[in-house]
Amino acid sequence: MGRRAAAPVPGKRKSLPVKLPDDLALDLWVFCELHHGAPHNRIVEKAVRKFIDDELNDNPPARQRFEELKSKIVVRTPLQIVRMSPDGI
Repeated sequence: MGRRAAAPVPGKRKSLPVKLPDDLALDLWVFCELHHGAPHNRIVEKAVRKFIDDELNDNPPARQRFEELKSKIVVRTPLQIVRMSPDGI
């Protein structure tokens, strides 16, 4: 079993190491060339979004569990230090 990926940090893109079989990598490359050199990540983003949406739309119990798990993820944001003026304003 592989290690689990960390939850994404808001405002930052998440890099995921993905190894594709040769035939799928070739198809992705050709598909991107067909679309005027579209970036690979844009095509992968669209494909993953469509796959997840289709799977969850076809399986309401899975969608409910997905939403429950997603709502439990605690996203930590960096602490912002705000300097106050001497008069407290």
